[in-house]
Amino acid sequence: MKHGLRLRRIAVKSLRAHPLRALILLLLAAAQAACIFTGTAFSRAARQEAELAQARLGADILVYPSAAMSRLSAGSLVMQGTPVDVRKPRSSLKGLIECEGVSAVSYQIYMRDAASEQATWIAGFEPQTDFAVSPWLSGGSADVLRPGSVIAGCDVCEGRSEVSLFGKSWPIDARLTRTDSALDSMVFTDTQTFNSLISAAAEAGISAYAGVDAEKDYSVALLRVDDKSALDSVTNWINKYIRKVKAVRSDESLSGAAQSMQESLRLTQAATAAIWTMLLTALVIAENAMTKERRREMQVWRLIGASRALVRREMLLEALLVYGAGAIVGTALGACVLCALPSTDLSLSALASGALASVCVSVTAGCAAAFFAVRRAAKTENALLLNI
Repeated sequence: MKHGLRLRRIAVKSLRAHPLRALILLLLAAAQAACIFTGTAFSRAARQEAELAQARLGADILVYPSAAMSRLSAGSLVMQGTPVDVRKPRSSLKGLIECEGVSAVSYQIYMRDAASEQATWIAGFEPQTDFAVSPWLSGGSADVLRPGSVIAGCDVCEGRSEVSLFGKSWPIDARLTRTDSALDSMVFTDTQTFNSLISAAAEAGISAYAGVDAEKDYSVALLRVDDKSALDSVTNWINKYIRKVKAVRSDESLSGAAQSMQESLRLTQAATAAIWTMLLTALVIAENAMTKERRREMQVWRLIGASRALVRREMLLEALLVYGAGAIVGTALGACVLCALPSTDLSLSALASGALASVCVSVTAGCAAAFFAVRRAAKTENALLLNI
């Protein structure tokens, strides 16, 4: 135990005796750790933003009943679903299951309260299959909507916690962020509450929705296709083999936007990897250069009887102290940078795991560079004195 303490003291004294050498290596280690930590955090944040933005693009294909298309204009369609006063049985869309390439299907059904202040459109959807409405939520969660509650667009009853529909008040559980589309003035709810709204409409003397069942009928089917290059073929197949419907695919610009987001994410990750590689290369070069200057010091260790293992441990202990300190400093600096950027919205657990990973990777890389530098220096000297 005493020998171990003496060895650590020698390593510390050696670092104090050569502050410039220690400072250079510490700064390189700090730069590495900061690069890994901030790069990982930015990549995670960019991935989250890209995934959210891509999800907010809505469906890849909309399938409306043929009767609905005469009431809709191509310029008014949004891929989150455009309201139309048409409802048909879902049974007519059984053929969608047979369509190769369709990875997800979500249904929406619409009705309208013409007597409300803004002639509000109401959309019924299934939270468990939805992928078009949920990404726009600014509070709450679509899959935990309370029975009898709704999700309101940002322009619906601003500042209020309830909305009046068909003469009754319905609590607002969550709101959508601004979409700059028809969704801003719409109300969304699950199919069970939608059926309750149908009953409320009947009680208010509106019989237009009698016999409609939100769990069996639909106004539009929203489709997601994993292979974006197959959008045309899937759309054409639906229009050809499923009767009395019209399939409309997303605009080319939306598909291009989704691809652009993925490319931007890959560029961010590639840039982080490139910078870290350059820093690692600089560290390896610096470690080799400084180890060459320590050959005489290594000779003295061997001449006074130090074993090869003892010399190696002393050198690696110095490296561990320097790179450990550098990694902690670099990670702390990276954390300061992230704290100054509130747009980087990451959980505490994600930041903690990133910090631990940056320290571990930086220390491991530095100690590995030191080990190979010492071994290489040993092979170039006299085998009796420097063969470690």
